[in-house]
Amino acid sequence: MGKKFIRYFLIFIVLVLAGSAAWLYTYYYESETPFVKLNKDIKTIGRVTNFNIILGDAKSGLRNITVAISQEGKKHILYSQDFTTRGTSEETVAITLDTQKLNLSDGAATVDIAAVDFSLRKNRNNVSITVTIDSTPPQISVSYTHLTLPTKR
Repeated sequence: MGKKFIRYFLIFIVLVLAGSAAWLYTYYYESETPFVKLNKDIKTIGRVTNFNIILGDAKSGLRNITVAISQEGKKHILYSQDFTTRGTSEETVAITLDTQKLNLSDGAATVDIAAVDFSLRKNRNNVSITVTIDSTPPQISVSYTHLTLPTKR
């Protein structure tokens, strides 16, 4: 009975270790990338533009979020947050983009959004959106070329 017990006990230990290793592998070494969603289309940016970004990772949670805008080689960080513990599965970030404060000129720019999760792989989702900055207000002109005045009788 002693040798049989030791054999079954060793088999049990091996199964527990294999199961624990499989659980740790799938939990900490998962390969799912974080998601990034915008609440509206931001292809055109005015003088001041507000938008929300929803970021998340359902398995290991978010580790880091960064939102930046780049134009002509100059990068401006709009938002950055590091999470110190696992478990933040979703975060909504409100961005107010003021092109005048950032000294951005009219023309093309790129909004870069990065989310990194807490897995051992540090899965990353990078989203780059090419935008057009148009901070010039529309001009309205009125022309009175066919103006007729009443005549006295």
